[in-house]
Amino acid sequence: MGACLGQVRNAAALRVGGCFTLIELLVVITIIAILASMLLPSLQSAKDTSYSVVCKNNLRSIALWAALYAQDWDSVLPTNANSTSSTGYLHIADGYWHDKARDVIWSPYDRASAACCPKAQRTITPRWNWLTRCDMDYGLNYFVGGRHAWNTSDRPTMKLLTSQKYWFADGHTGTFGGQYYIWDYIQVQDEATWAPRPWMWDFVNSSPFVGRGHPGLTANFVFGDGHADALRRNHVMSLSGQALDDFRGTKNK
Repeated sequence: MGACLGQVRNAAALRVGGCFTLIELLVVITIIAILASMLLPSLQSAKDTSYSVVCKNNLRSIALWAALYAQDWDSVLPTNANSTSSTGYLHIADGYWHDKARDVIWSPYDRASAACCPKAQRTITPRWNWLTRCDMDYGLNYFVGGRHAWNTSDRPTMKLLTSQKYWFADGHTGTFGGQYYIWDYIQVQDEATWAPRPWMWDFVNSSPFVGRGHPGLTANFVFGDGHADALRRNHVMSLSGQALDDFRGTKNK
């Protein structure tokens, strides 16, 4: 009996000294785990929102560079011209638009430059490092210098830009040997299933990146007046008629 009382006194002394029983520790750990599970989604959402903000700022920087470029080239916008492609603006200048911006807004292998979206850099992997466009995450509007075709302008100039027409946007993914790269142009709303849309909207039923983009399943765009906005796929894909022409452009408009 005396031994039992001694054990009780020792246990009480330990409790007075601030120690916890195993059950109490398990309860505290469980509470912490529950709180963490409640907070982590909010933290991830906040992180994704910050990535989207950086992405839109990048697009504004690209638009500013492109506007300054046009001022130096008699109002002619940066265009895509590849000597191996029949759809390039070879009569204006050779090279992709992002080649013209090299060492101005981005540098090869600099994944923190204005040409790189932080969300895309963390999502679209592994990257194919053979092409310079593997170091950038944005595409140029098909109708504003992205491609030279029967339905695009022969000489894209500043007059094509409006506050309703997008200029650059989150890019479209291509693959080579299981690695990814970003197309140099983008054609957001088109009837063709192959149309190069933003990477988080590509091939809705098969792309591994669908739904992994910016908050609210949005893609980011910068418009002709320099403002940037996040737009939902359903909204953009529902555009038609004059609203669609105003958004993406047409030949010489």
